[in-house]
Amino acid sequence: MEYYFDSQQRKTILKHLAENQRKYLLETLKRGKRTVFSNELLKGKGTYSGSDQELEREIQQWEFIDLLDGGQGNRPYRCECGMSLRYQYIVKNLETGELKKLGKNHFEFHTGIPSSIVKDIIKGFERIDCELDEILYKIEYGWDDSSLIKAKEYKIDIPEDIQEHLHLKLPLLDKQLHRLDRLIREKELEHLKKLRDNKGKNKSSMDRTTPIFEVKRAKPKKLSFKPKISSPLYHSFIRNKRNHQRTRNM
Repeated sequence: MEYYFDSQQRKTILKHLAENQRKYLLETLKRGKRTVFSNELLKGKGTYSGSDQELEREIQQWEFIDLLDGGQGNRPYRCECGMSLRYQYIVKNLETGELKKLGKNHFEFHTGIPSSIVKDIIKGFERIDCELDEILYKIEYGWDDSSLIKAKEYKIDIPEDIQEHLHLKLPLLDKQLHRLDRLIREKELEHLKKLRDNKGKNKSSMDRTTPIFEVKRAKPKKLSFKPKISSPLYHSFIRNKRNHQRTRNM
């Protein structure tokens, strides 16, 4: 599912959150973008057409500071070239301490970072914005926590990033819920395997230790009394005895 809020909607929802929730989300957002910036620069070494030394210099030289969004239809910010911007990327030159405020089209011109890498950086930023929007959407409209309930029932070790969300009473991202689903499936498979193993052990144990007995049938008992002549039992007794004698004589 796609989640999207514009800048003003984000600000409105964030404003109604508790201070610790708002601080966590904004710091996580900024930290995530710094990580994307660094990682994409490093990954770019594999596709960069210039020398490794040149790209290494650019990687070491620049640090991501912030990304500002003026909101849909607004262009309140300026690029270094003077162009009005909705989105303004702020980076810092670590050699000089100078801040550069840029639009995405002039990133390469002012920093020397190749446009192909800039494109991947911006995609990474957009992905992180979507994750923030997902959390804000779930705060507004609710979310399905059945996976979390089942994980707790199974006493699964909850990953640290999920614990942070729970501690702050924030919804989980879809990717976090999918991770819990995988852990639940692993737990269920482990449980089924134990049941099968135990069943196999019990069957094997019975095969080894349980003797097979012959079914012994009781021998016919002799009558311990002499039935009265008038009783049906007496006539049955005489008839059986005569049949037995006739069989022997044949």
